[in-house]
Amino acid sequence: MKNNLELDKMLTHFANKLKCVNAELAACPEGTLMVTRRNDKISLFQTTGTRKDRRRICINQKPVLAQILARKKYLETEAQMLKDCILILEEATAKWEEPSSENILQKLAGNFNLLPMEYFLPLDAEIDTWETASYHQSDYLPEKKVHMTSRGLMVRSRIEVIIAEQLYAHQVPFHYEEVLLAAKQRLAPDFTIKRRRDGKIFYWEHCGMLQNAAYKSRYKWKMDIYETLNIVPWDNLIVTYEDGQNNIDMRIIESEIVNKLL
Repeated sequence: MKNNLELDKMLTHFANKLKCVNAELAACPEGTLMVTRRNDKISLFQTTGTRKDRRRICINQKPVLAQILARKKYLETEAQMLKDCILILEEATAKWEEPSSENILQKLAGNFNLLPMEYFLPLDAEIDTWETASYHQSDYLPEKKVHMTSRGLMVRSRIEVIIAEQLYAHQVPFHYEEVLLAAKQRLAPDFTIKRRRDGKIFYWEHCGMLQNAAYKSRYKWKMDIYETLNIVPWDNLIVTYEDGQNNIDMRIIESEIVNKLL
């Protein structure tokens, strides 16, 4: 983008202001105000004509005329300043080039422009790109995904809705049930999370049916696989649990997010 909207706005503002000032100047009386001081006495004069035939009339007894001529001097100075500003802004607008990522990359010398843009963007921008990028989501029993988050994500349980909403609230980027391939096994962590401050990946598993023997057995198997991948609770794995009545303490969810993911 060549021109800047803020510069254009300032140009328009100063141009309109100059029109108003010139209109007021056109209505002012002839001449200028001269102020002299002698023996602590101030005298006011209206001067007219050119340098060769200049005339000077004392207007000490004409305060209204003196005020009008003082205002005229003020307007003349303002008009000149506005003209100077307009000239500077016109020059700046002609030279202005938006310091966008695209324009910066175009100005890079050598082979830097051969690198992908992600190399030059701040970590937050790269993480935002990661969050919105497509990924391989598990297609296991899709009919079980019956709960919807505020952003339209379909999940399997109401507690997962709560976790997702808390991640949204804290602006923590995540993927839901992104497939993780390991030792010919397909895992799908409930949440794969990328921490904004350093890009570190975390995995979040929520266990809601440990009273079910088959579920409990698969949970243990999954934890074993995670450990072989160095995905462990004391580093990069978050595990939350429900009690026997499918209840959970929201303070635990909040604590995990605040203490590990921010």
